[in-house]
Amino acid sequence: MSEIEEMEAKRIEDARLRVEEAKKTYLERKSKYKGKAFKITQELLEGIDMKDVVYVKLINGEIGELIIRPLAEGEVIHIFSEVGFDRIEELGQGGFSIEDYEFFWSVVSVSSGIPKELIKKTFAVGESALVGNKILELSGFAEGTVEEIESFPEE
Repeated sequence: MSEIEEMEAKRIEDARLRVEEAKKTYLERKSKYKGKAFKITQELLEGIDMKDVVYVKLINGEIGELIIRPLAEGEVIHIFSEVGFDRIEELGQGGFSIEDYEFFWSVVSVSSGIPKELIKKTFAVGESALVGNKILELSGFAEGTVEEIESFPEE
């Protein structure tokens, strides 16, 4: 078997495993929530307006209050596409890259409504990654990844 054939076989096996995992997750949710979940309607989805506050260190040393909201799946996938990631697992592999920071600046910008260029010029180093991870966590993409942010109120 050639190297190309081996790579293709691995890609196919990885895809098969992801499908199996998705099916397992679906069946677990189905059994857990059947008869308990509410019916999703357009009116209900349009009424979702969840916001939270995080405190961000700025380059001048001051701490600023930033209002954020979770991102929808389409918004996150669009940002991944803009940055050029093919797979979500690429984020943060082997440390943070320029593309990772482009991703986090976009996540914070879309969530907060603040232009990306302003975030780049005013946030202290690393703050956009911390806030971006918290936004992803709130959005359901990165559960439990950022215990470092203590600015979210406990309720």
